[in-house]
Amino acid sequence: MPVRLLFQDEARFGCLSDHRRCWAPWPARPVLGQQVIREYVYGLAAVGPQDGKFSALVLPWVDAEAMSVFLAQTQELAHRYRALARDCQSITLAFDKGNNSVRNQEVLDASGFHFVGSLVPTHYADLLAIPLSEFRPLNDPRLKPTLVLRLSREVWGQERTLLLTFSPELQRKQIRGVEQHLAKKRRALRELQAKLNRSQKPHAKGKGYTRESLAQHLQQICSGQHLSQIRRTLVSKRRGRLRLTYRTDAAAWARIQKTQLGKRILFTDQQGWTNEQIVLAY
Repeated sequence: MPVRLLFQDEARFGCLSDHRRCWAPWPARPVLGQQVIREYVYGLAAVGPQDGKFSALVLPWVDAEAMSVFLAQTQELAHRYRALARDCQSITLAFDKGNNSVRNQEVLDASGFHFVGSLVPTHYADLLAIPLSEFRPLNDPRLKPTLVLRLSREVWGQERTLLLTFSPELQRKQIRGVEQHLAKKRRALRELQAKLNRSQKPHAKGKGYTRESLAQHLQQICSGQHLSQIRRTLVSKRRGRLRLTYRTDAAAWARIQKTQLGKRILFTDQQGWTNEQIVLAY
């Protein structure tokens, strides 16, 4: 039976005020009034790549109610597909994990659409711990050298088909991305360490740092996916002076590379599809 795929995603568009320095002839000192502007709208769209037909809405926010309105409009697109092609009885919506919620899944289940989506890998630590020796290669040459493991799991009260995938290329890209972030955070920590040392010199100007203020700075610097597990920091006091030390937890970094990076968890209600069809749909 022919299957029609729709790919769905959402994006936020906003207007942010950003005042910057500008040149002015001496001795002029131009005055610029500041007005903090934060205005956003959200765009939701589903598109059929086969023919370019799409359904889209621009909304002031995104929640379960907004998703219900969007799916109702997308149903009209489904009716048009069925009117144009009588043999098109199955429409599958593909979406990423950013759209996941219990309420959105309930709306999707009631809509009549099939789906292929992804789950947040770190929410399923037991699946990430499965060794790659239990994975199997895909038969489609376009998907090599991706490995997959197929299983069933209850997701938000419904039994779903799950496909745990591992891509060496995705793993290499993710490792490179994390290492770039680590280098950036290392520079930020080095700067904070230098500022702390300067602030404790005799006759230093300024308010200086406390344990609490340092903790806030460190929390901001070391935030981000994986970084809080890899970067270790310590604030201590010696001879009345605060000290900041930091290091990379090599064991934690090696564990994350082995168990998390390069992996995706796909889930679908298309239980009759092959592994190749599920991966290609996503």
